Amino acid sequence: MRAQGTIEYLVILGVVVAISLSVVALMASSTAPVAGTSLAESKLYWETREVGLMAASADNQGDVAFVLSNNSGERIDIIGYGFGNEVLTIAEGQPTLAPGEEKAIFLPRATVCTGDLCSFDELVFFYETSNGLSKRVGGESLLVESDDDLGLVSFSGSALVCVDNSEVFACSLSGGGGTDTNAETACAAGEVLYGDGSCGAPLAAETTRTINFDNSMTADDIQAEIDAVGKYIPYGEEITFQFADGTYNLDHGLIWGGFYGGGTIYIFGDTSEGSSLYNTQGVILNSSTSGISISTSSVFFYVRNLKVQFNSTADSRGIIITRTNGVFIRYSSFVGNGTSAGRAIYLTGSSGVYVLGNYVSNCQFGIDLQAASHAFIRDNADTGTMPAYGLVSRGSTAHRNTAGVIDGSNSDDLEQYGGKVFVS
Repeated sequence: MRAQGTIEYLVILGVVVAISLSVVALMASSTAPVAGTSLAESKLYWETREVGLMAASADNQGDVAFVLSNNSGERIDIIGYGFGNEVLTIAEGQPTLAPGEEKAIFLPRATVCTGDLCSFDELVFFYETSNGLSKRVGGESLLVESDDDLGLVSFSGSALVCVDNSEVFACSLSGGGGTDTNAETACAAGEVLYGDGSCGAPLAAETTRTINFDNSMTADDIQAEIDAVGKYIPYGEEITFQFADGTYNLDHGLIWGGFYGGGTIYIFGDTSEGSSLYNTQGVILNSSTSGISISTSSVFFYVRNLKVQFNSTADSRGIIITRTNGVFIRYSSFVGNGTSAGRAIYLTGSSGVYVLGNYVSNCQFGIDLQAASHAFIRDNADTGTMPAYGLVSRGSTAHRNTAGVIDGSNSDDLEQYGGKVFVS
C-alpha cells in the first residue's frame, strides 16, 4: 500500500509539473510575435522589453518614429538599432535614458512602407548599461500601421513632429526620396530636415566635440554632462572636457568610466599655461573627497594643466586610474591635506600610463602603483609638504628617470610584493 501511494503521488506530481511547464511555455511564447501575429500582440511584446517601444509610426514617405522607454531600472545609452543582420547607428548620437524616461526618435527607413501594415523584421536595439555592459534587445518583428504623414501624439498631448524639443532626440533624413513630411516641410533631394523645421545640406560627421565647464557648476552638474556623452567613442573621434579657469568646489569626485571604441578623451585645464613642472594652474578642482577617477575604459585619456586638491586624510585620491590602458597625466599638481593617508596619483590594474611633469604634495603616497605594468614616471617632483613615500610599486613595474625622483619623508622609492622601480 505504501508503494502504491508513492507511485500515485509521483504520477500526480508529474502531471502538476507538466501542466506548470505548459503554462510557463504558453506565457513565454505569448509575448513574442510569430508568423500571423496581430498588431496588438506585437505592441504588447515591444512595450515590455528592457528598451520598450511605447509608440511607433511609419508613413509612405519612408519616415519612421519610435518612442523609446527605459524599462530596465538603470540609466542606459542607446548605441544603435538594426534589422536582421543590418546594424545602424543614430546619426545624431546616442540618447541617454534615465530609468522610466521616454524619448522620441525620428529615423529614415531603408524601404518605403506602402501597405496598410508595415513590418520591421527582426528589429533589434543595442544599448549599454551604466555599468558598461553592452546588451541587445528584440530580435522579433515590429508591426505598425501606415499613415500618409508621420504623426505621434506628444507626451504632453500635442502633435509630436520632428522639431527641436525635450521630447525628441533625433530628426533624420527621410528614406522616401528626400521628402520629409514630419513637420509638413518638403526638403529637396539630398537635403535633411533640421530640428527647427528647416531644410539644408547634411552636416559632416562630427569627429570632435567640446564640453565646457565653468566654476559656477556643481559636481553633480559636471557629472551629468560627463554622463550625457555616449560611452562609444570610436577611433578617430575626440571628446574634450574643457575646464575654464577658476576654483571648482566639489562635494564629490568626478568619474569618467565605461568608455570604449578606441577614441580619445581630453580632460583639460588651460593648456596654454605651460608644458613643464608648475603648481599655479588656473583650474583648481577642490574636492572634499577624491578628485578624478578614470575607470574600465578602452579609449585614450589625456589629462593636463589641472590642480586637484583632495582630502588625503580620508584616504582619498587626487586621480585614480583603474583597469584603463593608455593614459597621459601631464603638467598638473595634486595636493592633499595631510601625510597620514591618501594617494596623489593612484594606478591599479592599468598599463601604459604616462605620468609626466606633475607635482605632488601633502599626502602619504605621491604615486602609488598596484598591479600596474609599464608605468612611465618621468620629470615629476614633490612641492610644499613632501609625501611620506614618493613612488610605491606594489606588484607593478615602474620606469622613472633619474631626475624625476619624488622625495618622501620615509622613502623616495618603495618596492613591495615583487614590484620594481627601474631608474634610467
